[in-house]
Amino acid sequence: LTLFLLFFVVVQLANSLGDERYGELSYVFAIANLCVVLADFGSHTYTTRLLAQSQANWLAQRRSLFIIKIVGSFLAWFLTVTIVAITNHLSLVVVLFGGLAIVATNGRVFSEAIARGEQHMSKEGYSKIIHAGLLSIALFIAISLQADLITIAFVYGLIALLGWLVSVWLVRQQVFHHLTGTATAVKTVLLAVSPFAISIAINAQFNYFDSAVLGWFYPKEVVGWYAAAYKPIFFMTALAGLIITAFFPQIVSLWQQRKVKDAQKMIKRLLTITVALALPIALAGSLLASRIVELLYKPEYAPATLPFIILLWSTVGIFIWAPLGNSLQACGYEKLYTKNFIIAALVNVPLTILLVWQYSLVGAAVATGMTQFILVGLMAKDAKKYLWKQNTA
Repeated sequence: LTLFLLFFVVVQLANSLGDERYGELSYVFAIANLCVVLADFGSHTYTTRLLAQSQANWLAQRRSLFIIKIVGSFLAWFLTVTIVAITNHLSLVVVLFGGLAIVATNGRVFSEAIARGEQHMSKEGYSKIIHAGLLSIALFIAISLQADLITIAFVYGLIALLGWLVSVWLVRQQVFHHLTGTATAVKTVLLAVSPFAISIAINAQFNYFDSAVLGWFYPKEVVGWYAAAYKPIFFMTALAGLIITAFFPQIVSLWQQRKVKDAQKMIKRLLTITVALALPIALAGSLLASRIVELLYKPEYAPATLPFIILLWSTVGIFIWAPLGNSLQACGYEKLYTKNFIIAALVNVPLTILLVWQYSLVGAAVATGMTQFILVGLMAKDAKKYLWKQNTA
């Protein structure tokens, strides 16, 4: 519900800033989200699985995970500022606070991954509610006061920091208690999280590379149109993410206990839920696309209509492969998950550059859709081979 509220506030922000300034902010966020993989580095999914498997292993590896997280966060912020400063003449303040917002949000998500691993979903819920609520209120006030782009970026950065601090407080027992004892070497943990890190990096490339390429080839208002088309899609994928992450620790636990049949039932139930959500939304959204864009945005965002339709159907692909892919990770087949992402990335990068260059934001949407359905085929093949072949006795 708070994500739903935040979605409409951000839509109003797009209308308030206009397509060019909203495009500038979206470009900064796209670059920051590409760089923030250094801060994530696979630690979120790995942490959830680690805690779901063994409290002792978490305590042994926690210190190294924190080091990786802190160093990666600084590098991600620095790299964001550097790339945007080199490629575009945007306000340094906007870049600093925009990058900070993404890095701090990533820190909050790490805390939520800890709560998820404990299967204390209420803590994750509180963290998301507080952050989304604060950001919605702050952005609404800024929009009402007709704040400029610098102020908006500052709001994003400040609220992200507050949200991160709240999330750390919610999981403070796992973060601060029992700091003494044997600690696993950073190098060992880096090797363990590397398959997750690669898949996270490629997933970020799928989600934000198209916007970054648009920003290199076209004026910022084009990025604004594409971001407007993508905004409802991000809400849909966030909804899928909430469902999938809720199932993740349960699948880990069942597979770890060798309750294979129960784990398979859980995976099938998850897939049924996500597909049942995706298909009606995509069909209805396609039929009403022009009206939806007219209702949400000012007339200057009309070019977002066709990309919106294409991205809706690409989301159907996400709702199919994501439950299968996350189940592979939950059951210890993260290398297969990573392999599939690498294959899809090898197709996506040249395809995105070529189609964006030739067809602008429509090409970006088509490249995204094609990549998602390539992942459907790859994940389904491996899920059938490695998850369903298991003895169900």
